[in-house]
Amino acid sequence: MLPRMRLLGWFASSCLLVLTLPSLNARVVRVDVASREDVSGGKVFGDAGTYERFTGRVFFSVAIANPHNRGIVDLDKAVNLNHGEVEFSADFMALRPKDSGKSNGSLLLEIPNRGRGRIVGLIDGGDWNAAHDAGDGWLLRNGYSVVSLGWQWDAASEGALRLYAPVARN
Repeated sequence: MLPRMRLLGWFASSCLLVLTLPSLNARVVRVDVASREDVSGGKVFGDAGTYERFTGRVFFSVAIANPHNRGIVDLDKAVNLNHGEVEFSADFMALRPKDSGKSNGSLLLEIPNRGRGRIVGLIDGGDWNAAHDAGDGWLLRNGYSVVSLGWQWDAASEGALRLYAPVARN
């Protein structure tokens, strides 16, 4: 249970860091991990060692009273408005060293267009999520953690990372 809690803490703090720039507009409510597996069958990537890939969904909450959120159309009419906050979620895919002590401490966050991550494939030459081919594994050999987070509600291709935006009533 401790490794899962450590993972959730790592992911939540990474997402929170991104969302606090320049001011706190949203918060991570929870992270649901749907799958967790070794990358490339447990292959060792240099000093960083073995990697694991996670997929799932991150749940966020935004306060309608926050002045930074006033530009979100009809946020105050969301069907899931609860105690002045509205929850929404997004799919994610993450790669990280299994032994967090072997990480270089850097997180590369990708917000992919049309729900398709590209950064791992562009840099390392393999699959976008290292599912079958990690390419030359440069990012992994150098200890980077990589997260792709969906941001478009209409990303429709199979396996696309999506945003699940709140729905307004009437």
